[in-house]
Amino acid sequence: MRFTIRDLLWLMVVVGLGVGWWLDHQTLRRIHTFWADHVGREHSANPNDYKRLMERDAPHHWLKH
Repeated sequence: MRFTIRDLLWLMVVVGLGVGWWLDHQTLRRIHTFWADHVGREHSANPNDYKRLMERDAPHHWLKH
């Protein structure tokens, strides 16, 4: 079986999109877990509260915007 440069480039595109999606999904899951653990159900989902919480209590640099 022979592969052309074009086939390898398509493979790189598909793998790159898959890895990008996976990294984004992992980050969103971590943010959701952090939000759920620190705010809980008793607080409203006000974006300003979320921003203040992230600036004050974010444990890792990847959670800060």
